[in-house]
Amino acid sequence: MLHILLSRHKSPGDYSTYLQLLQTCVLKNALSQGKKINSFIAHRRFAFTTCTTSHNKLIYMYVQCGCLVDARKVFDHMKERDSVSWNTIIAAYRRHGYPQEAVALFHHMQQTGLKPDIFTFASVLSACANMGALKEGMDIHQSIKDKGISNVVVATALVDMYAKCGSIDKASKLFDEIPQKNAITWNTMIAGYAQNGFVEKALDIFKQMQLAGVKPDSTTFASILPACAKMRALEQVVQIHQSIKDRETLSNVVVATALVDTYAKCGCIDKARELFNKIPQRNVVSWNAMITGYAQNGFAEKALETFKQMELAGVEPNSTTFAIILSACAKSGALEQGMNIHQSIKDRGFLSDAVVATALVNMYTKCGSIDKACELFDEIPQRNVVSWTAMLAGYAQNGFVEKALETFKKMQLADVKPDSTTFANILPA
Repeated sequence: MLHILLSRHKSPGDYSTYLQLLQTCVLKNALSQGKKINSFIAHRRFAFTTCTTSHNKLIYMYVQCGCLVDARKVFDHMKERDSVSWNTIIAAYRRHGYPQEAVALFHHMQQTGLKPDIFTFASVLSACANMGALKEGMDIHQSIKDKGISNVVVATALVDMYAKCGSIDKASKLFDEIPQKNAITWNTMIAGYAQNGFVEKALDIFKQMQLAGVKPDSTTFASILPACAKMRALEQVVQIHQSIKDRETLSNVVVATALVDTYAKCGCIDKARELFNKIPQRNVVSWNAMITGYAQNGFAEKALETFKQMELAGVEPNSTTFAIILSACAKSGALEQGMNIHQSIKDRGFLSDAVVATALVNMYTKCGSIDKACELFDEIPQRNVVSWTAMLAGYAQNGFVEKALETFKKMQLADVKPDSTTFANILPA
């Protein structure tokens, strides 16, 4: 079909068809088709090959299809770039987990003499937030002030940057100065307080948001519920639950899962299960929340039972699932079930995951199988403080005091700094 369309449109001046085809590729995530269009036009002397707008469409197509390498190739070969070209590639690097490159491109853009706009600033501030680059973010903030830019999108991005970089007072001051706050602005401040441990402040902002007549959305609820969970603020949870029902957002799997997790953390495990059973499309996060809820409330057998139900439902466990369920096995001393899960982990290729491997070490030591734990510990490629502490604690708890002390010395030689949990386990030994 693509070949037929291309063969019909060879006029050098008419490239609207190619733009339409590229948009179709974006909508259908058809990377291979997009590459064919790119190849086709690259070998023909169309106006398309020199048009900045057309190149921008190509970059956008590659970015949306997840091919950052080819997007960058198109960008690098452009003779002329406009703000759309720069904004698309900067946002792409930020979104795909390369914040340093996004910031580097921002500086390169300025060196070319092109002025950043609100979208550029929003992307680069988000990149700074993602890598905790407070000084870089503050410099950009100063540049924004110097240019006299006043926009709710940029202001919200600044609040987010300061909050994620741990400068919550600065984030709060900026938030208070924003004259027209939208739902995203309120959500950003709620999340900022919650993530920095200021749970009561997060709840206070949530109340102010409602008093200001701004309706909470799924993002609001997903941010405020974990804050309630930390405080075990059951009364507030019940009120928020009612608000969610009133707005008919319980069908949102993220919100429903956050409610399950919050009720479980508040000790209302039956209520958590009731809500869990009503989620129409349960994903791995939903199952993990329910399994964690049972494990943390002392229902290890229920956690194991729910794990089996998850597998029967055809939902693939992830590393978090295995870490949770192994912890449940450790607490209940369920060695046989732990060994079965170990086999499942091997079959799925999760043994190379340090978190899962450490959970296995912990499970075997708690179940008294110290030799197996030691064997697994030796196979962990990148051992962190948690891995070392798990093995050290295993030796200490099973009466191998000299082995525990020896492991502590090896840990120091490996230049891994002990934490409070390490000392809590080694001092009695």
